[in-house]
Amino acid sequence: MSRLSLVLLLIVGTMTLATSPVLTDTTTSAPSVDITITVLNTFAPDYPSQILGLDYDEANDRLAFGSANYFDPEVTFCDPDTGAYLAEVAYSSPLLDFGVALDDDASHLYLTEWGDGKLYTWDWSNWSSIDSPTDTQGRGMDYLDGYLWVAHGNNEAVKRFLPDGSGVETYSTPELNDQLSGLTTFPLGSDVGIILTSYYADKFFFYRYDGSSLDFLGSVDIPLWTNSALGLAYSASRDSFYYSYTDGATYTISELDIELAFSSIEETTWGQIKAM
Repeated sequence: MSRLSLVLLLIVGTMTLATSPVLTDTTTSAPSVDITITVLNTFAPDYPSQILGLDYDEANDRLAFGSANYFDPEVTFCDPDTGAYLAEVAYSSPLLDFGVALDDDASHLYLTEWGDGKLYTWDWSNWSSIDSPTDTQGRGMDYLDGYLWVAHGNNEAVKRFLPDGSGVETYSTPELNDQLSGLTTFPLGSDVGIILTSYYADKFFFYRYDGSSLDFLGSVDIPLWTNSALGLAYSASRDSFYYSYTDGATYTISELDIELAFSSIEETTWGQIKAM
């Protein structure tokens, strides 16, 4: 279990009067964030060649993961407690997909494909595709409130857009100086929490989206031996997170409890501080 207290600081700049320069230097502390991560379960399914992006199928109580190996199905569903095989979905020809996302009632399944830069959709009868706003850099993906959130592999940014590819918004994540891999969203008060992973960083990166901006909350060491950090998923029904990674040469999935505790400062005050 890794525990780290993060304090975000805001410095109000100088104020100059016309007749006499006056320096006002005030440092205000935003709420400190106490992040606790507990490993609940770990399993390593032996039937796929790869385990990349993750999503939790709430409608059917199962975990979904993608694979970019030509010998694996595009999406595999497994038991969320044991990793036992449950079902799969395959395209007519192999895809190099990473991100996997299902909408709220699991009526549509979305895939990011880094070979042809397409976003693929499966409605359980037919496949369709559009040019992805992330082109060939689409990696981890999640669905929330009608929008897809996708980690942009080489651009240190995440994109939010509608499933038809419209309404594209881009949010920079300069705190990650390497290729992005996994992404998941989760409820964070009245806002949206986002966790990102990077292939070669052994940290989770936490953000808060308030409907207009993406704010960095801090990073925490991953409490697991990780060779490559890959996918992320949040399960609302279990109130836990799933994380896929390689432990040496083995593709592994761990279920995590992640708790974020803010200081007692009120959210309205935090919003006022950000506005300053």
